[in-house]
Amino acid sequence: MTERAEKRPQSDAILEAACHCLAQKGYAEISLREIAQKAGVALSQLHYHYDNKQGLFLAVLRSVAERYITEIEAELEGLKDSQSIFQRVTAFFQRKLDREPGRLRLFLDLANLSLWDESFRPQMRALFADLAATVEERLLSEEDPDRSHHNLARVFLGALVGISLQAILDPQRVHQAELFQMVPNLFLLAGSTSGS
Repeated sequence: MTERAEKRPQSDAILEAACHCLAQKGYAEISLREIAQKAGVALSQLHYHYDNKQGLFLAVLRSVAERYITEIEAELEGLKDSQSIFQRVTAFFQRKLDREPGRLRLFLDLANLSLWDESFRPQMRALFADLAATVEERLLSEEDPDRSHHNLARVFLGALVGISLQAILDPQRVHQAELFQMVPNLFLLAGSTSGS
């Protein structure tokens, strides 16, 4: 087996372990030593594959971004009307919160990190732009010149991220299912009144 072939699976194992550990404990509470232990590699291997903690977490951010974009694109495949688009993306966020709360916490933790660390900001900005563009592209298939699809997609995603954050912070008081159900209806209503 070549060195390159051996390197790939080990770097993947490290990345997977980092995603898992970060989703469980968050950026502030995790150490590279814990990640190396979870991946079953020596700490030096993390430095070999990712240089430093920042390099590893940037790779985690890229991985999360690619996964979310791929999953949302699959959710929206073949959809053309805004009602279906809004409902499907809303269901996606609700499913993430219900089934993979750690992954959603990881996404929010990385977003928070990008507020304070300049090296993370371009990738997080690109992730939000790509998510909005994915929704916007589908909305553009509707011929509605009075609607700002770009802004609508951004506000829509902002509402979903905000509800997700509230539900994680206060699950007892935030009735997430009810809030998530309201989002598509509000945006459909906003879209129908924008042209009048």
